[in-house]
Amino acid sequence: MENTYYFGNREYDFTRLENMWVKLILEEIEMLLKKKEACDCEDCILDLAALALNKLSPKYWVSGAFNAFTSPSEFAANPQNRKDAKQAVAQALSLVKKNPHH
Repeated sequence: MENTYYFGNREYDFTRLENMWVKLILEEIEMLLKKKEACDCEDCILDLAALALNKLSPKYWVSGAFNAFTSPSEFAANPQNRKDAKQAVAQALSLVKKNPHH
């Protein structure tokens, strides 16, 4: 995916734009893999991540700067956010197990 865009004559680099949920979702998927509760093929892992992220409202920040409401570390440490990520991955796992793409 290209991360450089042009608006008018100016070039903008979007590689610093990140969804704060991604780290939490990937940590939850890693826990499933360690417990051998999910298929570890690339298709299943990507499906898990995509489905879980689609269950959550996106929360974007720009790396090197902080969201006006919370820092990335505070977001990741928030127990409710961790619970929401875990629930989203559990729902995604149920769907992937029913319809694996491998």
